[in-house]
Amino acid sequence: MNSNKNIVYYFIASLLFIVLKYAYTISKTQTLDFLLKPTKQIIELLTGTQSTYLEKGGYFFKQLNIVIDKSCSGFNF
Repeated sequence: MNSNKNIVYYFIASLLFIVLKYAYTISKTQTLDFLLKPTKQIIELLTGTQSTYLEKGGYFFKQLNIVIDKSCSGFNF
């Protein structure tokens, strides 16, 4: 009987996971800014460089030649 109660929680967790993964795939860099901005600030603090925001790319560090974009949001972690 206890395993039947757990099935509901597994279903809710699976549904939430699927919805969040779908939302991530259709999201843009601007909507994930709350996840990207802390990473950008840490890199700026550690390296002493400044980034520029690219509309479709994310945060570009010219001196380091790197881009903090959607894939760096940590969502898939």
